[in-house]
Amino acid sequence: MVYVKDLLKLACFRTFDLICGQSGLNRQVSWPNIAQTPSIREWLVGGDVILMTGVGLQITEDFLNSIIEQAAEGRAACLIILINKEHIRKIPEGTREWADRLGLPVFAAPWETKLSILIRDISNVVFTDQHKEQLMNEFLEDILTGKTDFHSEEARERLRKYGLYKPHAAAVVRFAGISRRNIQEEAPFYDSRICAAANLLAKGQFETCHYLSKRNEIIFLFAPDEKDSEKILQSFQKIAHSLEKQFPEERFNIGIGGVYGSPEEISRSFMQARKALAFSAREKVVSFEKMGIFQLLSEIPDQEKVRQYVRKRIGALLDYDRMHNQELMHTLEAYLYMNGNLVHTAEELYIHRNTLLRRLEKIEGLLNVSLKDADTRNTLYNCITMWRFLSA
Repeated sequence: MVYVKDLLKLACFRTFDLICGQSGLNRQVSWPNIAQTPSIREWLVGGDVILMTGVGLQITEDFLNSIIEQAAEGRAACLIILINKEHIRKIPEGTREWADRLGLPVFAAPWETKLSILIRDISNVVFTDQHKEQLMNEFLEDILTGKTDFHSEEARERLRKYGLYKPHAAAVVRFAGISRRNIQEEAPFYDSRICAAANLLAKGQFETCHYLSKRNEIIFLFAPDEKDSEKILQSFQKIAHSLEKQFPEERFNIGIGGVYGSPEEISRSFMQARKALAFSAREKVVSFEKMGIFQLLSEIPDQEKVRQYVRKRIGALLDYDRMHNQELMHTLEAYLYMNGNLVHTAEELYIHRNTLLRRLEKIEGLLNVSLKDADTRNTLYNCITMWRFLSA
């Protein structure tokens, strides 16, 4: 991904002055656009580098403030203003303060700046980054799914290039919320903003970190400073917390795989991360190495026997939910997690206590058990957890 700070490396930007909005240098860049109208909301796509000459416009502080506000609301990357005595003489102090408050970088550029060259250079940076990202994504996906020929010279060269010969681990970040329900038309760029934010946060925690985006999932391949599963867990807890603050309408869950020393074992860490993700309904961030007995389950050669054990005990409930489009399994899981507390379970499920009692009675009948029995509750809870694990 390209950020505003990356544009500062371009030759043309050496003559630009960053006037305000320094806090927004991590804004994502998508495309350059020229602003020649008082209203720019209609054509902003997100990540826009807005170029403004002021020609043919009545420039006032209120006008510039409006442009800044529209750009920030439209998630633009930055604003570049060409300074000229006849059009935009200077950027008013009030406009600078407004841009600082909204975190939108504003550059003052010389009037003689060649817009065609500037647009070309920005576009080249974006295209080059997209091509590199596509190649990286394809290679990472092959590694994670075990399709890479690690003995080929091409694979070895790319492994060296990406620094994958050092110990690495995989983590899967899944997000779901309003973006996929109420703003479908904006979802692709909205998702990319989440990916960009998560990528920056991960790079702040790990020196080497690659990512692969999959719609509402981000797969990280990272090299931790040390193989301390507790510290790795804490790092991703910080990432989850920061993401929730930036995107409060989203729900984030993270599964973390083990650390392995050879590239051939990265796919194993990825599968472990997926298994851990299946346990993240209650604890939002789960490390495979902290899953206790369920680590052993993954090592059992005949997983079908485990599946048969689970279906024998809760299969009737699974079948009923599937046939009748019900959520009795979710109800039972919440009830068991709340240690059989009816009030807390009803609150957790947002249902009336009497509704909960009717559901529990139905569950007891389907499974032919009594939920008053402690051993039964323990067995059922373990079976539900194992089912989540097997379904990952």
